[in-house]
Amino acid sequence: MKQSQPTSWGAIKIGFVFSAGIALLSFIIWPASLSFTIFAINAQIIIFLFGIIGALIGTFLSRTRQGAWFGSGIMILLLGLWLYMIAFNTPLD
Repeated sequence: MKQSQPTSWGAIKIGFVFSAGIALLSFIIWPASLSFTIFAINAQIIIFLFGIIGALIGTFLSRTRQGAWFGSGIMILLLGLWLYMIAFNTPLD
């Protein structure tokens, strides 16, 4: 079965769907974040942006839909690791 190359709009939709799933899981895992409205909105916007950018990069590099999914996932994973390292190295003075 021949797989067609996704368009940029298709990659954006894949990144948006993946990011929405991650955002929903973050609210399920950490429901207290719903009370921090400003933080939660900013964090979700960043997750959506990183997911969409990752999907576009994955599509550009692999030219497949599977690459868009992997690109989005890797980019969000890198975002999480980066934020964890910032929080881990910040002193609690």
